[in-house]
Amino acid sequence: MTPASQRLVAILDVDKELESCRTQLRKEWADAYGWLLDMGFIERSDPNSPPDPFAPGQKLTPRGYACAAFADGYPLVLGTVVADGGLEHLTLAEIASWLCLFLREGRSRGPPGRDGRNKESMLQLPEPSPALLETFDYTDELAYHFEAVMRVISYMEVLKDVLLGLGFYEMWAHPISNSPAST
Repeated sequence: MTPASQRLVAILDVDKELESCRTQLRKEWADAYGWLLDMGFIERSDPNSPPDPFAPGQKLTPRGYACAAFADGYPLVLGTVVADGGLEHLTLAEIASWLCLFLREGRSRGPPGRDGRNKESMLQLPEPSPALLETFDYTDELAYHFEAVMRVISYMEVLKDVLLGLGFYEMWAHPISNSPAST
């Protein structure tokens, strides 16, 4: 094989790999789109047409806008609780207490008095209202669900990399590891 034909074969291989990556990215986007649609974060521009993740005019639902407004913490949990009315019957102090659930652990935990304060002199928190307890329960359920889904997705991505690295190409490309059920 001549050097020119070797380069041509290499170029064709790269083109084939690029097309494979494009196809995989489209599939992953379609899966993510379906999940966002099913969970009520986005809505189709035309409800009478079949779902098309590449159609123009897709828009966020109020739940989607609420989630998009939060940049850190658990945006899907925060936005969903807010959009679903979970804070409607809470006082401002209770809302602030609820938001404390999403502080990074390093900032919110630590032994009392480590900053020189006496632990007996720390403020006593008021008894939470039934509405706040209900919001805590709803938040906890959502956080557990979303964390589990995201952890499985993360593990699937790591598993695909490991399988690929070990040369198990057939398992890496197996439909189960690329199915919407795994995401």
